[in-house]
Amino acid sequence: TVNGQSAFLYVLIEHKSSPDTKVGWQLLKYMVEILKQWEKENQDWDRLPAIVPFVFYHGAEDWKIPDEFLHLVDAEEGWEPYLLNFRYPVLDLGTVPDTELSEYPRLRPWLVAMKYATRKDRQAAVVELLIALLKDAPEDLEPIAYYLVRAYRYDKKTLERIIREVRPGEEGKMMSQFAQEIQTKALQEGMQQGMQQGMQQGMQQGMQQGMQQGKQEKAVEMARTLLGDGIDVGVISKASGLSEEELWKLSAC
Repeated sequence: TVNGQSAFLYVLIEHKSSPDTKVGWQLLKYMVEILKQWEKENQDWDRLPAIVPFVFYHGAEDWKIPDEFLHLVDAEEGWEPYLLNFRYPVLDLGTVPDTELSEYPRLRPWLVAMKYATRKDRQAAVVELLIALLKDAPEDLEPIAYYLVRAYRYDKKTLERIIREVRPGEEGKMMSQFAQEIQTKALQEGMQQGMQQGMQQGMQQGMQQGMQQGKQEKAVEMARTLLGDGIDVGVISKASGLSEEELWKLSAC
């Protein structure tokens, strides 16, 4: 309500994990789509609803991109009054101290987890902070733990400890739910390291682990995951022993 009257407001939030110089263009396209959909539902309108665009950023680099659309337009001096323009606030998590991220207990652990997801070298230092914050929001432990599995470098022991400290007795059950994700991530990390030191050798080691932990079925399952990640069929074939024909059949399933 504004001045005693009902007001309709859209808040458009764009999430970024790395700087994007074209974010203003993305926001404009989203706003146009919102208004087009709104018009279909309100064909007798006389005034458009307000849309406030907002950028939520948690990348490792500082956000240094100007916060207005006109920054993207190739315009001569003096044209500005006649051109479309809007500004958008940017929340850069990296510039906000951990203690000031939020006053809401259920939001704090999410913001801290996202803040350090792109700051790999500092993840080990925030284990205790995450545990303390999650104790105030134990109902969100499972989705946040899953996010940690995907975005953090924590080993199995560290993840088990976080779960045990927040919800004692549930670490076994919860870790079993994450087992496939942890295994896939470990294989992918092994592959990436192998690519830097010798791509084929690293993939062979990772696939051999899969073979040992589930024989042929596990190797096929992991190969399907690698295909989904866009790894070249020929490379997977050489590393796993599966024929390219078998891999093409997997990719078609």
